[in-house]
Amino acid sequence: MNVLDRMKTDINSVIGLTLSLDLGGSKPIIGEVVNTKQSEWNNLIDGVMTTWYSYSVSFGDCCYYPVDCLTKVVDNVGIND
Repeated sequence: MNVLDRMKTDINSVIGLTLSLDLGGSKPIIGEVVNTKQSEWNNLIDGVMTTWYSYSVSFGDCCYYPVDCLTKVVDNVGIND
């Protein structure tokens, strides 16, 4: 199960893990997760209201970084990616 799928099942299951997030910079962002957030998005598409969710992690600062299917666990404690 990858990090994103794990968060969809239990959002707080990644707290304490060290993750590597590649957001397109020269180096990935690596840190230990101290907080998580789920955001709900509602869009009207072809007259139908659609709801989807995004997931983010914080490494202790005020910033939240988006998690996607390419997010990796640096220490493989408790998760198989």
